[in-house]
Amino acid sequence: MELELHTSFVKYRSIFFSLIYRYKILAYILVYTYTYRMNDETIATHIDACILNNTHFDIANIVYKILSGKFRYTNNTWEYLKTEAATDTWETDENGVRFIYSIRTLVCRAFTSRSLYWANATASEASDASNADARYPDTEVISMKLLSISSKLKDNKYICLLIKECKEFFLYEPHI
Repeated sequence: MELELHTSFVKYRSIFFSLIYRYKILAYILVYTYTYRMNDETIATHIDACILNNTHFDIANIVYKILSGKFRYTNNTWEYLKTEAATDTWETDENGVRFIYSIRTLVCRAFTSRSLYWANATASEASDASNADARYPDTEVISMKLLSISSKLKDNKYICLLIKECKEFFLYEPHI
């Protein structure tokens, strides 16, 4: 019995590893999607905290929650994770261009979608009071505040200040 299991394992081992190698990219996409959906509620909670305290520190914390694992700051340079079929390598991000782009797209999109959530809560509140979110009484103002933060994330001066705050979150010190 043990000999049969061992020979079948050896027989299918090469097929198994080739499938893992071929579908590594698909696995990364699935893991990223699952992780993002699992963290979506946590990110939404942190974004909601920015309604009252929209300091650079709070926004940088959300940037870190969304972009952690994709960027790091080491030796006064930004690095991004370049994923390819065979390997994952950290590449230097010249002048933080990719990091700025990610803030302008991914983080801004998170704030905009949360603003739309609160705008829809306003619309549902008008139609059905039982489905309304009871945490905040005036959801229209909350939606406008989040939309204002989202528009700030497109401004170059604001992003530069935000990046200075983000350096502490993304700091990476290699083990010697």
